[in-house]
Amino acid sequence: MVSKCHFSVNCTRFKQFLFSIPCYPYPAFSHPYPFSLLLLPFLKPHTSLSHTHILSLQPVILQTRFFFFGHISSDTNESISPVSFEQDKDKVKFYTGLPSYVTLMMIFSLIEPFIPISNKISMTAFQKYVLVLMKLKMNLHFQDLAYRFRLSKPMVSKTFRSVINIMFYRLKSLIFWPDREMLQKTMPMDFRQSFGDNVVVVIDSFEILIDKPSNLLARSQTWSSCKHHNTVKFLIGMAPQGMITFLSKSWGGRASDGCITANCGLLDKLLPQDIVLSGRTYDVSKSAGHMRAEPKVPAFRKGDNQLCPIEVELTNRTAHVHMHVERVLRFLRNKYTILGGLLPIDFVMCDAAEADVPLIDKIVTVCCALVNVCESVVRFN
Repeated sequence: MVSKCHFSVNCTRFKQFLFSIPCYPYPAFSHPYPFSLLLLPFLKPHTSLSHTHILSLQPVILQTRFFFFGHISSDTNESISPVSFEQDKDKVKFYTGLPSYVTLMMIFSLIEPFIPISNKISMTAFQKYVLVLMKLKMNLHFQDLAYRFRLSKPMVSKTFRSVINIMFYRLKSLIFWPDREMLQKTMPMDFRQSFGDNVVVVIDSFEILIDKPSNLLARSQTWSSCKHHNTVKFLIGMAPQGMITFLSKSWGGRASDGCITANCGLLDKLLPQDIVLSGRTYDVSKSAGHMRAEPKVPAFRKGDNQLCPIEVELTNRTAHVHMHVERVLRFLRNKYTILGGLLPIDFVMCDAAEADVPLIDKIVTVCCALVNVCESVVRFN
C-alpha cells in the first residue's frame, strides 16, 4: 500500500505528464486510489531508473569502505609492528612484559610459523602475538582489545585462544627440571650457607580467582577457605637460582597443599639426598622419604611446647630462603596481571579440541615460561 503523501507527489507529476499530452482527457477522481492504476506504467521506468542508479553506486560505496578500513588497518599496522617496538624499548616492557625487543622477537620466531593467517581479518601474525601478550600483561577485556585492534569481540576471543594454544605447546619446554650438577655449580650463597649444595627446589602454591560455577560439585571443589572465594590452585617449584622449574596442573581451591604436592608428580623428579624447601602446609616427609630425599619444613609449636633452639634456627634459615619463591610469585603476578584478576568460568573448562588441558593451565604455563626468559629476581653471588 502506497501512502497518501507519496501519492500526492506522484499525482502532481502525473497531472503534469497528462497536461503535456494534447487532447488527453483528464479524469476527475475524488479519491487518489484510481491514480494507482494509472501510475503503474508511469512508475515502472522510474523504479528501474532508481535501481540502476543504486547499482551504479555500489562500486563507489565499496571503494569508500576499502579506503576507510584501509586507513584504519594501516594505522593499526604502524602502531603495532616490529618496527614500532624496535624503536621504543619502553613500549616492549609496557605492553608485553618482556625485557627487550630481542627477547620479544626470539619468542615470536618460535611461534610465528604456526600462527594461521586469515583473509577475513587484516591482522598480521605479529599483531596476534602482541594481542595475546597485552591480554596477559594488562588483563584487558576482550571488548577493549576489539576496539584497539578494530575487530569484533568474538574474533578477539577466538584469536586469543588460538595463539595461546600455540604458545603453550611451543614454550612449555622453557619450564624444565635442571640436573643436579648444573644446580650445584650455580648455587646462590644464601642457599649454600644454609643448606649446602643439595637444595633442588623451593615449592609454594598460588590461587587464581574464578567465577562461581553453576554446578554444585564444582562449586564445592573450587571453594577456597583461605581466599573465601572460588579458586583454582597451582603448585610451583623454583630452583635456588630463581627459575621456575616445575608447575603442576590446576587443582580446585579446596585441595590441600600436601595433597597436591603428593600427587602432582613433583616427588618423582627427586633424587637421593635432594633437599626440598617448603612451608609447613607441605609436610610430605613420608612421600619424599620414599625417594630418599630430605624435605625441609619450618617447625611449629604443638600445644604449649616451645621450639628447641635447633628448630628455631632451622625455621629461620628455611624462612629466609623461602622468601625467594614468594618474590618470584609476586614478580609473576605483577608482570602478568591476568593471574591476579577474576577469570571467567569458561577458562577453567576444556573441550575435546583442547586435549583435556583447560585454558587456565595454558595461560599460567605461558606466563611462567615468559618469566623464565626475564632476569631472575634472586641475586646471584
